[in-house]
Formats: sequence, C-alpha cells, structure tokens
Amino acid sequence: MTAIRILTGDCREVMATLPEASVDAIVTDPPYLLNFMGKAWDRVAESIELDPGLGHWLAGFADGEGCFTTRKSGAGFVCEFVIHLRADDAAILRQVHEATGLGDVSGPADREDGSSPMVKWVVRRQADCAKLVAIFDAFPLRAKKARDFEIWRRAVEQWIAHEPGEDWAPLRELSAMLSSVKKYGSAFNRDQFFHYQWAREAFRVLKPGGHLLAFGGTRTYHRLASGIEDAGFEIRDQIGWLYGSGFPKSLDVSKAIDKAAGAAREVLAEGKAVKRMIPGADQNETGSWIKDNGREYVPIVTAAATDAAKQWEGWGTALKPAWEPLVLARKPLEGAVAANVLVYGTGALNIDACRVPADDGRPLRVLDAKQTDNNTYAGRMDGGSLAGGSKAVGETTLGRWPANIIHDGSDEVIAAFPETGLSSGGGMKRSGAGNNVFGKQSGHAHVETVGYGDAGSAARFFYCAKADADDRTDGLHMVTTRGRNHHPTVKPTDLMRYLCRLVTPPGGIVLDPFMGSGSTLKAAELEGFGAIGIEIDPAYVEIAKRRVAADAPLFASVEAP
Repeated sequence: MTAIRILTGDCREVMATLPEASVDAIVTDPPYLLNFMGKAWDRVAESIELDPGLGHWLAGFADGEGCFTTRKSGAGFVCEFVIHLRADDAAILRQVHEATGLGDVSGPADREDGSSPMVKWVVRRQADCAKLVAIFDAFPLRAKKARDFEIWRRAVEQWIAHEPGEDWAPLRELSAMLSSVKKYGSAFNRDQFFHYQWAREAFRVLKPGGHLLAFGGTRTYHRLASGIEDAGFEIRDQIGWLYGSGFPKSLDVSKAIDKAAGAAREVLAEGKAVKRMIPGADQNETGSWIKDNGREYVPIVTAAATDAAKQWEGWGTALKPAWEPLVLARKPLEGAVAANVLVYGTGALNIDACRVPADDGRPLRVLDAKQTDNNTYAGRMDGGSLAGGSKAVGETTLGRWPANIIHDGSDEVIAAFPETGLSSGGGMKRSGAGNNVFGKQSGHAHVETVGYGDAGSAARFFYCAKADADDRTDGLHMVTTRGRNHHPTVKPTDLMRYLCRLVTPPGGIVLDPFMGSGSTLKAAELEGFGAIGIEIDPAYVEIAKRRVAADAPLFASVEAP
C-alpha cells in the first residue's frame, strides 16, 4: 500500500522536520505572489510583529552600518551582529535596542587608534539572533549586505541546531564563506527570497539527482526560477502548460478615462447576461475551469463620452492568460547520471512512461539499419533491441518522445496549432554514406526514417492532459456546497499524474510543499507512489483528505504539531 502523509503548517517550517535526502521528487504549485486571489498564502506575509516603519528603517540601517560575523569562540563558534556608531549617536542604538528587545548596547569606549569614542549594539545570544533573522526575513536587506545576511542566517541555523560533540565543520565553512565575500549581490527581492526559503528546505530533503517541478505565474516566473536556482538546484528545462479557460482581466482604458472625468457613456448595444470570473471562486457545476460562483454581468457596448477617451478606445492592460510555465530543476548529482541512478534511483526522467500516444494507436516505423551500422536509437521495439550495432527493423507503439509542452485539449488550444501533413517522427530520408544525423555509418548507402504516417493538428505532438469531473469535487463525488473543491488554482489530475510519472522512480516518494486541495497526492497515489503533502490552510487540508481517501481509503494521515 502506498503511504500518503498530510502535514499542516508553513512548509518552510514543516520541511525542516523531515529527514535529509528522504524524498525522490517534488511536484508543486507554489503561490505566484500576485495578490489577486485575496488569499493570505498568495503573498509573502510579515513573519514578526514590528512597526513597519521601524522594520524598514532597521533593514536600511543594517544594510549600511551593520556587520554580520561568525567567529570562533573557544572550542566552538558564535554568531554576532554588530553596529558601531560614534558615541554622540548612542541614543539611536539605545532606541533600536529598546524597540526590538534584542542584544546589548555598550560604550562609549575609546578606540585604540585614539579616534572618537564609539558605542556599539551587539546581538549575540542564540534566541536574539533567531529573532533578528525573523526581522530581516520580514523586512529584507536590499543592497550590499544582503549576501552577508544570507550566509549569516544559515550560520545561525547551524549554530542553533548544533548538538554537543558534533563537528563544527558547517560553521567553519560558513565562517570562511562570510569572510571571503568581497562582492555583493544585486538589489534584494522579497518574493524571490520566499521561493529561495522553501526551495532551500526542499533541496535538503530531496535525494541527490532528484527533480523538482514547480508551476509559476508568467509575471513572476523569473523570481521562482531564480529562487530555486539560488537554493542550489540546476535548472534543466521549462515546461509550458497550455489551457483554454483563461479569462482576460483587463482594464478598459477608455472607460477608465471617462469614469475619472465623471462622464456618462452612451449605451449602443446590450447583450445577454454571462458568467463573470472572480478571484477565489468555486469551480462551476459544468466542470469548467472558469471560476464565477454564479456571478453574472451584462455585456454592453458604449461610446466614449470625452475626447480623451475616444483616443484610447480599444486599449486595455492585460492579455488573455493561456499558459503557465513550470520550472524543471534537479538537485546536483553525486558522480555521473548512471552512478547516481544506481545509488539513489534518481537523476533521470521516465521518458517511455511519458511518451505521447499516436492518434488511433498508430505505430511508429523505425530505421531500417544493418548490423554494421554503429548507431544507437532511442526507445525499445517489440521483438528487437534498438541498442547500438543491432538490426533495427519494425514498428514500436511506444509513442512520441515527450516534449516540454503539455496542453488541455480544449478547442481554444487546438485551434492555436496549425494543421500538418504526414509526420516523419523527426527523422530523415538519406542516400549515400556519411551524411547521418544519428552518427557515422559504415557500409550502408541508404537509411530511411518514417514516422507515424498521421496528419492533422500539430497538437498531436504534445501530451494532452484533460480535466475530468472528479477534479472539481472534494472526494464526495457530488456537486454540493460541501462536495465542491473550491481551491482557486486546482490542476487536472491527469496533468499531475503525468508530471509525477515523469520525475519519480518506481516506488518513490513525491513531496508537495504547497499541497492545496491535494491534486499531487491523489495523482501520486494513482501512479503507485508514496506522497507527502504540506498545506497551511486547514480548509484545504480537509478537502485534500477527502479527495485522497476516495482513492486510498486506508492512507495514513499525519498532522504536524
């Protein structure tokens, strides 16, 4: 029986309780940090109670005057944060000390070189250092000390976690790293740092060579990918998820100009009432991915009332959303791919299990090659091997090689692909020796590659993951107020099954740090994998439990304290 665990809490904290290198793959849909859903988890929350004005001032002050250090102390190490000021500015440091309750202020004291006496604020107790980390997480450093702080915060974590008798090697390494920093990073970005935080913990719990797949928003994908890369992952590819249900959320500039001027527009035409998408709404009863909660509006055509508005007729502020990018990243291997796979079972993609089926199950015809042709052909063949030096004659029903495009098969998406003639499977026809895209051949004058022999929409070259009715229920298999899955970004189960299958070895464990309504867990269970889901919202945890229980009634549910 596959083990399914559901943990409740902030994934950055919950993942810290999981063993190192304990999961095989990570498939997740983290917050896009666009703040358009009205959900607390779709934005970076403040992590400490502190007056925002003081918090931002302190971050700027530390960026300019602060000194983050990790140094030897006796047989061990200690972390410190220090700000030195002239004695006549001592009042500033005392105010900061009183406002935060952290550290100690000492001085004034004469400097050894005889210059003006100085006063300093020193934070060195473990509990105080941990609180200071929380302050700078909530009010980030954005300039020259941002990199120093990031190394220092890792040192503080190691310092707090250190057990008596353990080696101080991690602190020695971080101390040397902090001392050697000569150049400073670019301006700090809070959203990117959020992704770095969870990806850093994900990196720790993932096995070497394990893959991470994470959905991103088109406007904030760069922050997601950069945060994941900063955490230590290698970016391997980007996958595009194409769908036809996106609804443009655009401002009509002409109407906005008239509204600002207080001018009434003339109504030229009025249409029938239609559904209107609203952020965070339930999926509707037809199974559509347009979330409207029954809200309607009447489309009307109006004429601009002012000259300024007339100049901007037809202008808006947004495109119709039709795709989401996914980061495909991998934790660095230990040695070569083959060695890593043999030790950990991770490091490779399951190509054959994710091939794109041909239309009507039509088989692919493969190369007609002599045994003297020293070539290796990708894939396997019923009744014959495609290994180098073999005679590759016949057909295979494995399907097309998986691409980095996946679509939902909707009419809108299919219409975007052109009609094509007979497919060649990416192969070639060649006469004469020596001109072979597969490598050098010996003694063979003619090689022919032909594909599936099918024609039609080019969408057939890419995997199609359609939503079904179960994706919109919470496991009760009925559309009621209780039975509806109201998570605003739920993904089709077929899509999540495909992604889990692509990156997870047989019998592996899939981790989803942002579980939501449990689509990844349900998909992993259906594919025969174990899974761990982490979710901060108790309401979605309950939906996920019911959805997973509908397919795995005996699954193990473990709540994090």
